[in-house]
Amino acid sequence: MGFITTTGIDKLWPLFAPDHASIALAYDKNQMVVGGVLLLHWDNMSYYWIAGATKYGKKLFAPTLLVWEAIRQSKKFKSNWFDFVGVWDERLPREHTEWKGFTKFKEGFGGNTVYYPIINRI
Repeated sequence: MGFITTTGIDKLWPLFAPDHASIALAYDKNQMVVGGVLLLHWDNMSYYWIAGATKYGKKLFAPTLLVWEAIRQSKKFKSNWFDFVGVWDERLPREHTEWKGFTKFKEGFGGNTVYYPIINRI
């Protein structure tokens, strides 16, 4: 069973909402939440900050629906850019291997991957 870390969200939300943050939720036919995404919007850019779905939601393709809705909400915020925020980095092959799945998902929407310099750790 997976989890989403929401550490610090209680400090983040008041800084961005309501003018620079939005939430999209996906529901099943019984109106149960099966997925969601927190979007941050700033300076013509929308960030796909935190996203998740239940196992059932994944079977319903809720993550794909949520990306569509996230892009729609981004347009309402007048964003020109959409940043999926984070992919698996092959330069660090042993780290975050669990990110390979959602990296493949994100790549399916096209766009360009931007890699930032790796900072040496002490």
